[in-house]
Amino acid sequence: MKSWVKFGLFWGAWMTIFMTFIFPYTMVWIGFDEVPEELPIAKIIVSIIVFTITGLFIAYRNEKRKKQPRKQIDN
Repeated sequence: MKSWVKFGLFWGAWMTIFMTFIFPYTMVWIGFDEVPEELPIAKIIVSIIVFTITGLFIAYRNEKRKKQPRKQIDN
């Protein structure tokens, strides 16, 4: 498996866990929101799909950016 794919899947998994499960409770601890109700399975599935695709896109974009030759700026 290519390194950018591994990074993209890791990024997607981390963002899914953080944004779906951890972030709502941090808003409660800070005082901005009420205690969230149960998470519907549909929301979890949509989050997994969206964050996996987004993570792969970000990793692919970063990989392409690494391979592009850099322009030297002369003063």
